[in-house]
Amino acid sequence: MSIIALEESLKTVLKYDFIKKNLQTGDKRTLPESKDLTRKSQRKYGSLALSKCIKQASENKLITSDEETLLNDINDKLRSAIFHSDKSKLYSDDTTEVTLVKNTSGTIEKVDSSQMSAKDLIFIQGFLQFHLAEKHAKDIFNEIENLIYNISTRFRIGNKELIEKINAT
Repeated sequence: MSIIALEESLKTVLKYDFIKKNLQTGDKRTLPESKDLTRKSQRKYGSLALSKCIKQASENKLITSDEETLLNDINDKLRSAIFHSDKSKLYSDDTTEVTLVKNTSGTIEKVDSSQMSAKDLIFIQGFLQFHLAEKHAKDIFNEIENLIYNISTRFRIGNKELIEKINAT
């Protein structure tokens, strides 16, 4: 569920950035001001899809262009494909010779043969999805965790004063 953590981390950074840009000047904030800015930031970013969070974070210069590219890749190839069941994003259009056989009384007979892709064969997609996850899951998890850490750390360091003000209310 690191994808969800990634999305929520981006939303949190966007909300804090919104508060920073809309914060009244002065040393102390009032509770009504805190409540108002929190609710406004939640309305603006709380229900955004990951793709829109990535776009907003990029437009607000909260992520680098390399991070934006990686985040979009993760969103498109992983989140959309796996969590939203759009398997067409997981498999290429490359084809291979597929042969259908039947077994009649111990004799294997060729029934049909055709050039097909994994997109054409639902029964192979589950096997391939398992294989892809087994092969790449740890690397993808580590990439997501590194993105969350880097973005959050950079924001925290750059906004230490804001975070202290928010935590003081």
